[in-house]
Amino acid sequence: MNHSTSKRTAKAAPQQEATILVEYTTAKIIPCTAKVDFQVGNSQVRKGEKFYLVRSERRENRYYVVHFNSTRSAYQCSCGANMCEHEHLKTTREYVMSHIVAPAAVESSEVTPMSIPATVAEVKAARRATQVEEIDVNRKLTAAEWKAIAKADKARQRAWAAEYRQRAEVLRKEASIA
Repeated sequence: MNHSTSKRTAKAAPQQEATILVEYTTAKIIPCTAKVDFQVGNSQVRKGEKFYLVRSERRENRYYVVHFNSTRSAYQCSCGANMCEHEHLKTTREYVMSHIVAPAAVESSEVTPMSIPATVAEVKAARRATQVEEIDVNRKLTAAEWKAIAKADKARQRAWAAEYRQRAEVLRKEASIA
C-alpha cells in the first residue's frame, strides 16, 4: 500500500470522538458516576461505575474520560494514550490520592502508605525490590531444603483444593436453589 492510499483510507474511516463537551465549568477534574453504560473513545464505562472527566489542555470545554479498569487493575483514558502513563492518568491519581484515599485514611485513623501517587513503573520497581533475594544458582539444595519445598508445595495444593471445594459447594447450592 502506498502513501496516498493510506492517507485516503485514514480520511475515509470515521474518527472516534475521545472527549466530552462540558460548557458549564472550567474545573481541571470532575468526579462522576455513570447513570447508563457508555463508550467514549476506547473507554467503556458501565452503569454505576465511578469515572473522572479530565480537562483537555488543547481543546476548550472538552474533557477526557478516565476510569479504573478493574480487569487490568489500571486507570484507562479515552485519549489515544489509553493506559500508558500520561498527564490525564497522573492528574486522576493525584486527585484520588488527595481527595479520596487520604481523607478515608484519616477518618479510619490509618497511616497512608503513599502520600505521592506513584507511576506504574515505580510501583513495579518497588515490587521487584521487595521480591528479589540473593539466590546462588550454582549450589545444590540440601535434602532438608528439598523437604521444606515439597512440604510448602503440598500445603499450597491442599489450600487450593479446599478453596476449590468450597467454591464448588457454593455453586452447587446456588444451582439447586435456582
